[in-house]
Amino acid sequence: MSEVEVILGADSPAFFAADSRKLLGFCGCLIVRADDNRVKCKGTATFVREGAMRYVFTADHVVTALEEAPESAFLLLPLVNDELSKPTELRAPKGVIWRSKEYDAAILDASFVPETCVSWFDLAPSIETARKISDIWRGFASDEGSLPFAIAGFAEWGHLRNDDAKLEVVSALPLFAYVTEWDADVGPKAPQISAEVVAGSRNADELAGESDLHRLMAAKMDNDAHPLGGYSGGPLVLFAKDGVHLIGIIKEGGFMFGAARAFCSPIENIARLSGLS
Repeated sequence: MSEVEVILGADSPAFFAADSRKLLGFCGCLIVRADDNRVKCKGTATFVREGAMRYVFTADHVVTALEEAPESAFLLLPLVNDELSKPTELRAPKGVIWRSKEYDAAILDASFVPETCVSWFDLAPSIETARKISDIWRGFASDEGSLPFAIAGFAEWGHLRNDDAKLEVVSALPLFAYVTEWDADVGPKAPQISAEVVAGSRNADELAGESDLHRLMAAKMDNDAHPLGGYSGGPLVLFAKDGVHLIGIIKEGGFMFGAARAFCSPIENIARLSGLS
Protein backbone atom coordinates (compact mmCIF):
# COMPACT_ATOMS: atom_id res chain seq x y z
CA MET A 1 0.00 0.00 0.00
CA SER A 2 1.28 3.48 -0.79
CA GLU A 3 2.06 6.00 1.93
CA VAL A 4 -1.26 7.74 1.24
CA GLU A 5 -4.15 5.38 0.68
CA VAL A 6 -6.47 6.32 -2.17
CA ILE A 7 -9.86 4.65 -2.48
CA LEU A 8 -12.88 5.22 -4.67
CA GLY A 9 -16.22 6.42 -3.42
CA ALA A 10 -19.32 6.40 -5.63
CA ASP A 11 -22.65 8.14 -5.31
CA SER A 12 -25.63 8.44 -7.63
CA PRO A 13 -28.47 10.98 -7.75
CA ALA A 14 -31.85 9.62 -6.68
CA PHE A 15 -33.37 10.19 -10.12
CA PHE A 16 -30.83 7.94 -11.83
CA ALA A 17 -31.88 4.50 -13.07
CA ALA A 18 -31.06 1.67 -10.69
CA ASP A 19 -28.28 0.29 -12.90
CA SER A 20 -26.81 3.62 -14.02
CA ARG A 21 -23.81 3.13 -11.76
CA LYS A 22 -22.76 0.32 -14.08
CA LEU A 23 -21.65 3.11 -16.41
CA LEU A 24 -18.60 3.45 -14.16
CA GLY A 25 -17.56 -0.03 -15.29
CA PHE A 26 -16.70 1.53 -18.67
CA CYS A 27 -14.20 3.90 -16.98
CA GLY A 28 -10.99 3.99 -15.00
CA CYS A 29 -9.34 6.77 -13.01
CA LEU A 30 -5.94 8.07 -14.15
CA ILE A 31 -4.04 9.62 -11.24
CA VAL A 32 -1.01 11.90 -11.08
CA ARG A 33 0.67 11.94 -7.67
CA ALA A 34 2.51 14.87 -6.08
CA ASP A 35 5.88 14.53 -4.32
CA ASP A 36 4.10 13.78 -1.02
CA ASN A 37 2.18 10.97 -2.75
CA ARG A 38 -1.16 12.82 -2.64
CA VAL A 39 -3.36 12.98 -5.72
CA LYS A 40 -2.22 16.09 -7.58
CA CYS A 41 -4.67 15.77 -10.46
CA LYS A 42 -6.69 13.07 -12.19
CA GLY A 43 -8.52 12.22 -15.37
CA THR A 44 -10.77 9.50 -16.70
CA ALA A 45 -10.02 6.58 -19.04
CA THR A 46 -12.81 5.23 -21.29
CA PHE A 47 -12.72 1.59 -22.45
CA VAL A 48 -13.48 0.97 -26.15
CA ARG A 49 -13.29 -2.12 -28.37
CA GLU A 50 -13.31 -2.61 -32.11
CA GLY A 51 -13.50 -6.30 -32.97
CA ALA A 52 -10.76 -8.10 -31.08
CA MET A 53 -8.86 -4.87 -30.38
CA ARG A 54 -9.13 -3.01 -27.07
CA TYR A 55 -8.33 0.66 -26.48
CA VAL A 56 -8.34 3.34 -23.78
CA PHE A 57 -9.72 6.70 -24.93
CA THR A 58 -8.96 9.81 -22.89
CA ALA A 59 -8.10 13.51 -23.25
CA ASP A 60 -4.75 14.55 -24.70
CA HIS A 61 -4.02 16.89 -21.78
CA VAL A 62 -4.53 13.95 -19.38
CA VAL A 63 -1.83 12.01 -21.27
CA THR A 64 0.47 15.04 -21.09
CA ALA A 65 -0.01 15.20 -17.30
CA LEU A 66 0.81 11.48 -17.01
CA GLU A 67 3.96 11.88 -19.11
CA GLU A 68 5.21 14.82 -17.05
CA ALA A 69 4.46 13.22 -13.68
CA PRO A 70 7.23 11.56 -11.64
CA GLU A 71 4.65 9.01 -10.49
CA SER A 72 1.23 8.09 -11.84
CA ALA A 73 -1.28 5.34 -11.25
CA PHE A 74 -4.50 3.84 -12.56
CA LEU A 75 -7.49 3.01 -10.36
CA LEU A 76 -9.83 0.39 -11.76
CA LEU A 77 -13.38 -0.44 -10.64
CA PRO A 78 -13.72 -4.06 -11.84
CA LEU A 79 -17.14 -5.47 -12.68
CA VAL A 80 -17.91 -8.86 -11.15
CA ASN A 81 -21.34 -10.31 -11.97
CA ASP A 82 -22.44 -6.83 -13.09
CA GLU A 83 -21.53 -5.36 -9.71
CA LEU A 84 -18.68 -2.93 -9.07
CA SER A 85 -16.05 -4.51 -6.81
CA LYS A 86 -13.27 -3.08 -4.65
CA PRO A 87 -10.94 -0.89 -6.72
CA THR A 88 -7.46 -2.05 -7.62
CA GLU A 89 -4.44 0.13 -8.40
CA LEU A 90 -2.37 -0.57 -11.51
CA ARG A 91 0.53 1.14 -13.23
CA ALA A 92 -0.69 3.95 -15.47
CA PRO A 93 -0.60 3.27 -19.23
CA LYS A 94 2.19 4.72 -21.35
CA GLY A 95 1.60 3.32 -24.86
CA VAL A 96 0.07 6.13 -26.94
CA ILE A 97 -1.45 4.91 -30.22
CA TRP A 98 -2.83 8.26 -31.39
CA ARG A 99 -3.33 11.76 -30.00
CA SER A 100 -4.59 15.14 -31.13
CA LYS A 101 -4.10 18.47 -29.39
CA GLU A 102 -6.73 20.04 -31.65
CA TYR A 103 -9.41 17.59 -30.49
CA ASP A 104 -7.82 17.17 -27.05
CA ALA A 105 -8.22 13.42 -27.46
CA ALA A 106 -5.88 10.43 -27.22
CA ILE A 107 -6.00 6.67 -27.67
CA LEU A 108 -3.83 4.37 -25.55
CA ASP A 109 -2.91 0.71 -25.64
CA ALA A 110 -5.34 -1.15 -23.34
CA SER A 111 -3.28 -4.29 -22.83
CA PHE A 112 -2.84 -3.35 -19.14
CA VAL A 113 -6.62 -3.54 -18.49
CA PRO A 114 -8.02 -6.94 -17.35
CA GLU A 115 -10.25 -7.58 -20.38
CA THR A 116 -13.06 -9.51 -18.71
CA CYS A 117 -13.27 -7.37 -15.56
CA VAL A 118 -14.54 -4.16 -17.19
CA SER A 119 -17.19 -3.11 -19.70
CA TRP A 120 -16.25 -2.01 -23.23
CA PHE A 121 -18.04 0.39 -25.56
CA ASP A 122 -18.47 -1.16 -29.02
CA LEU A 123 -17.02 1.44 -31.36
CA ALA A 124 -18.87 0.74 -34.63
CA PRO A 125 -22.41 0.66 -33.14
CA SER A 126 -21.62 3.74 -31.07
CA ILE A 127 -20.51 5.67 -34.16
CA GLU A 128 -23.65 4.67 -36.05
CA THR A 129 -25.86 5.66 -33.12
CA ALA A 130 -24.04 8.99 -32.77
CA ARG A 131 -24.66 9.77 -36.45
CA LYS A 132 -28.37 9.06 -36.14
CA ILE A 133 -28.72 10.98 -32.90
CA SER A 134 -26.91 14.02 -34.29
CA ASP A 135 -29.45 14.17 -37.13
CA ILE A 136 -32.36 13.81 -34.69
CA TRP A 137 -30.89 16.42 -32.36
CA ARG A 138 -30.40 18.97 -35.15
CA GLY A 139 -33.94 18.37 -36.33
CA PHE A 140 -35.73 18.61 -33.00
CA ALA A 141 -33.52 20.28 -30.37
CA SER A 142 -34.75 23.51 -28.80
CA ASP A 143 -33.69 25.95 -26.12
CA GLU A 144 -35.69 23.92 -23.61
CA GLY A 145 -33.55 20.82 -23.85
CA SER A 146 -32.78 17.83 -26.00
CA LEU A 147 -32.33 14.09 -25.77
CA PRO A 148 -30.99 13.10 -22.33
CA PHE A 149 -27.42 11.88 -22.20
CA ALA A 150 -25.05 11.14 -19.32
CA ILE A 151 -21.41 11.73 -18.49
CA ALA A 152 -19.24 9.63 -16.20
CA GLY A 153 -15.88 10.12 -14.60
CA PHE A 154 -13.91 10.94 -11.49
CA ALA A 155 -14.69 14.50 -10.49
CA GLU A 156 -12.81 16.85 -8.22
CA TRP A 157 -16.22 17.49 -6.68
CA GLY A 158 -16.59 14.84 -3.98
CA HIS A 159 -12.86 14.12 -3.74
CA LEU A 160 -12.40 14.06 0.05
CA ARG A 161 -9.02 14.27 1.80
CA ASN A 162 -8.15 13.50 5.42
CA ASP A 163 -4.61 14.70 6.17
CA ASP A 164 -4.47 13.16 9.63
CA ALA A 165 -5.48 9.68 8.45
CA LYS A 166 -3.57 10.06 5.15
CA LEU A 167 -6.66 8.93 3.31
CA GLU A 168 -8.27 10.12 0.08
CA VAL A 169 -11.68 9.12 -1.25
CA VAL A 170 -11.84 9.72 -4.99
CA SER A 171 -15.30 10.58 -6.29
CA ALA A 172 -16.84 8.35 -8.96
CA LEU A 173 -20.01 9.92 -10.27
CA PRO A 174 -22.26 9.59 -13.35
CA LEU A 175 -24.47 12.62 -14.09
CA PHE A 176 -27.28 13.37 -16.51
CA ALA A 177 -26.54 15.89 -19.27
CA TYR A 178 -28.40 17.59 -22.12
CA VAL A 179 -26.72 18.43 -25.41
CA THR A 180 -26.93 22.15 -26.15
CA GLU A 181 -24.63 22.35 -29.20
CA TRP A 182 -23.41 19.73 -31.67
CA ASP A 183 -21.05 21.25 -34.22
CA ALA A 184 -21.09 20.01 -37.78
CA ASP A 185 -17.76 18.80 -39.17
CA VAL A 186 -17.18 21.91 -41.28
CA GLY A 187 -14.95 24.92 -41.04
CA PRO A 188 -11.47 25.40 -39.58
CA LYS A 189 -12.31 24.58 -35.95
CA ALA A 190 -12.47 21.08 -34.53
CA PRO A 191 -16.13 20.10 -34.00
CA GLN A 192 -17.33 19.55 -30.47
CA ILE A 193 -20.42 18.60 -28.48
CA SER A 194 -21.47 20.93 -25.67
CA ALA A 195 -23.68 19.56 -22.91
CA GLU A 196 -25.36 21.06 -19.87
CA VAL A 197 -24.79 18.80 -16.86
CA VAL A 198 -27.42 18.24 -14.17
CA ALA A 199 -25.30 19.36 -11.23
CA GLY A 200 -25.19 22.47 -9.12
CA SER A 201 -25.54 24.17 -5.79
CA ARG A 202 -28.19 23.17 -3.23
CA ASN A 203 -29.56 25.52 -0.58
CA ALA A 204 -29.60 24.90 3.16
CA ASP A 205 -33.23 23.72 3.20
CA GLU A 206 -32.52 21.08 0.56
CA LEU A 207 -29.51 19.82 2.51
CA ALA A 208 -31.15 19.80 5.93
CA GLY A 209 -32.09 16.12 5.81
CA GLU A 210 -28.92 14.91 4.07
CA SER A 211 -25.95 13.14 5.64
CA ASP A 212 -22.79 14.98 6.67
CA LEU A 213 -21.03 13.51 3.62
CA HIS A 214 -23.65 14.91 1.20
CA ARG A 215 -23.46 18.32 2.85
CA LEU A 216 -19.66 18.30 2.55
CA MET A 217 -19.85 17.37 -1.15
CA ALA A 218 -22.39 20.11 -1.79
CA ALA A 219 -20.08 22.64 -0.14
CA LYS A 220 -17.24 21.49 -2.37
CA MET A 221 -19.42 22.02 -5.46
CA ASP A 222 -19.90 25.64 -4.32
CA ASN A 223 -16.31 26.33 -3.31
CA ASP A 224 -14.13 24.29 -5.65
CA ALA A 225 -12.65 26.25 -8.54
CA HIS A 226 -12.86 23.25 -10.88
CA PRO A 227 -15.57 20.90 -9.52
CA LEU A 228 -15.87 19.03 -12.84
CA GLY A 229 -12.13 18.61 -13.15
CA GLY A 230 -11.28 14.93 -13.45
CA TYR A 231 -14.05 14.15 -15.95
CA SER A 232 -11.59 14.85 -18.78
CA GLY A 233 -11.30 11.73 -20.94
CA GLY A 234 -14.60 10.34 -19.68
CA PRO A 235 -17.55 9.30 -21.85
CA LEU A 236 -20.59 11.21 -22.99
CA VAL A 237 -23.16 8.46 -23.59
CA LEU A 238 -26.72 7.79 -24.65
CA PHE A 239 -28.69 5.08 -22.85
CA ALA A 240 -30.78 3.01 -25.29
CA LYS A 241 -32.80 -0.21 -25.12
CA ASP A 242 -30.01 -2.09 -26.89
CA GLY A 243 -27.25 -0.83 -24.62
CA VAL A 244 -25.10 2.17 -23.79
CA HIS A 245 -23.61 4.03 -26.74
CA LEU A 246 -20.50 6.21 -26.63
CA ILE A 247 -21.17 9.62 -28.23
CA GLY A 248 -18.13 11.68 -27.29
CA ILE A 249 -15.03 12.02 -25.11
CA ILE A 250 -14.99 14.84 -22.55
CA LYS A 251 -12.34 17.50 -23.05
CA GLU A 252 -13.17 19.81 -20.16
CA GLY A 253 -15.97 20.96 -17.90
CA GLY A 254 -16.89 23.76 -15.59
CA PHE A 255 -19.50 26.33 -14.61
CA MET A 256 -20.44 28.81 -17.33
CA PHE A 257 -23.50 31.04 -17.69
CA GLY A 258 -24.97 29.74 -14.43
CA ALA A 259 -24.81 26.03 -15.28
CA ALA A 260 -22.39 23.12 -15.23
CA ARG A 261 -21.20 22.38 -18.77
CA ALA A 262 -19.05 19.72 -20.44
CA PHE A 263 -17.31 20.02 -23.81
CA CYS A 264 -16.63 16.83 -25.76
CA SER A 265 -15.01 15.68 -28.99
CA PRO A 266 -17.44 13.57 -31.09
CA ILE A 267 -16.53 9.88 -31.17
CA GLU A 268 -17.03 9.74 -34.95
CA ASN A 269 -14.32 12.33 -35.56
CA ILE A 270 -11.86 10.70 -33.14
CA ALA A 271 -12.36 7.29 -34.76
CA ARG A 272 -11.96 8.64 -38.30
CA LEU A 273 -8.88 10.77 -37.62
CA SER A 274 -7.17 7.97 -35.68
CA GLY A 275 -7.81 5.44 -38.46
CA LEU A 276 -10.09 3.22 -36.36
CA SER A 277 -13.03 3.70 -38.73
